[in-house]
Amino acid sequence: MQRALQARLVLMSIQSEQTNIEHFDREAERYDEQFNLSVEIDRHRLPFLQQQCRQPLSGRLALDIGCGTGNLAYAMASEGFAQVSIGFDISFGMTRVARRKTAHLSSCQFAVGSVVAIPFADSTFDVAVGSAFLHHIVRAVDALREIYRVLKPGGVATFNEPCAEGYRFVEFLLRSIQDAGVPDPGIESYLDYLVYMRVHEGDIEALEAYPLPDKHIFSFAALRAMAAEAGFKDISFGLSMGFSPNHWQRYMAELLTAIPGQPESLKHGLSLAKRLDEIIGKTAFDAFPIHTQLFLYKD
Repeated sequence: MQRALQARLVLMSIQSEQTNIEHFDREAERYDEQFNLSVEIDRHRLPFLQQQCRQPLSGRLALDIGCGTGNLAYAMASEGFAQVSIGFDISFGMTRVARRKTAHLSSCQFAVGSVVAIPFADSTFDVAVGSAFLHHIVRAVDALREIYRVLKPGGVATFNEPCAEGYRFVEFLLRSIQDAGVPDPGIESYLDYLVYMRVHEGDIEALEAYPLPDKHIFSFAALRAMAAEAGFKDISFGLSMGFSPNHWQRYMAELLTAIPGQPESLKHGLSLAKRLDEIIGKTAFDAFPIHTQLFLYKD
């Protein structure tokens, strides 16, 4: 029975990876524009991450996992955080865009493959980085094991992921909009997604059944437990971006613009977010981050 269950989980992982390949191949050419991503943003992000890291976030070889269109790999190489930066992604379409973007930069290279079977030898990389890739992996702990394996002793991995604590606060805000009598089918649909992720946290089969490539919204406890299971003993959390005084106003504006709906829902949501920023400000950002930055140090 155990062998049959293991085989089923392997098959589920393969199916999930195929979903990711198809989705990100399809979105590759417009991905940066769609999500307002750029090399410049990641250039500014690297010093912010270094401030939070307890050791130099640099080395001879850096691995950018789930590199997408290559912005972070480009920034690592061009800003001197790595002599050679290797972007690694499951999507050929994404790496095609990344190679085109970095054609002039010999210190930036790319490879295609699965993060649960990284095609590099043990103890290869000084640093591993990533931007919101782990939540696409059904068996996320297997990915963390591979990251642990390819890191050198004394190496560090850091990446940001959707944070359950923050998204549960988002769920509360959206329910508050509903309770104010502002019906909105877009908000209903997004709430269905948030509830599904919350109710089924840790249920691999249920998460695999969800039709989108997003498979997790991680709680702090879940991330810590998986990282420890993968072999990391030194685990800490940080912020994935600098604090902005109007954090919740900005976030709700972006969210409600992305959700097709009625102007009244947007108006009410922004009013609620403004009040939150005025009253609890940075406390809300610290306690309810939308994404959290995970730092993993290998002994």
